[in-house]
Amino acid sequence: VHGSDSVESAAREISFFFGASEQL
Repeated sequence: VHGSDSVESAAREISFFFGASEQL
């Protein structure tokens, strides 16, 4: 398990999700 990659990936997904939510 890659801690750094995992955190960055999760942060990116969350950021993208919130960004899409704002656009709706």
